Amino acid sequence: MAYIRKSVANSFNAPVYFIPETDSTMRDARILAGDGEPDGTVVYAGIQNNGRGRIPGRLWETEAGKNLLCTVLLRRPPAAGFTLRVGLAVARTFDSFLPGPVKTEIKWPNDVLYENKKLSGILCENDTSVTYAGTGFNIGQTAFPPHLRNKAFSLELIYAALSAPPALPSPRIFWPAICPIWKQYCPLIHGTRLLLKNYGAG
Repeated sequence: MAYIRKSVANSFNAPVYFIPETDSTMRDARILAGDGEPDGTVVYAGIQNNGRGRIPGRLWETEAGKNLLCTVLLRRPPAAGFTLRVGLAVARTFDSFLPGPVKTEIKWPNDVLYENKKLSGILCENDTSVTYAGTGFNIGQTAFPPHLRNKAFSLELIYAALSAPPALPSPRIFWPAICPIWKQYCPLIHGTRLLLKNYGAG
């Protein structure tokens, strides 16, 4: 299936591609890297059928069109603590959609939580010249399989508990929200300890 280039803001000044259905956006990003796509290119999917977690055998299960499932390719080696930096960016982005004292948490090394339930999972890989950051953001999903009901959560479920919930962002606009924050933190070499203290992660 062909990748569809979307008019979505990307502070890396690189293309953003959409694919309605895929096995894995990580695999798609590797294909796009092989095709010569530039640093900062993003691919996101409506649904992925074989999204992988950090632990072998773990799959990322999601409803079609409810969440943001994406991978960004970077033509650079990963910075120290790269996966945690992605997690910091994801947590900061979720927090920007939450009111006042409501905050997310980071579970080392690759999960973002709300009240000990998983909002986002991160998988980072690299080869000799390209780093890939794959992320699943639970945004609009409100029902999870039985084995995940006490482990997974979403932005929509957080909003459901608020007395005056804001409008839920669509997956399509979530990437433009995270991108400037993600770009700020991921390549940094300095400042890790201060950032971690802000999230109780170190």
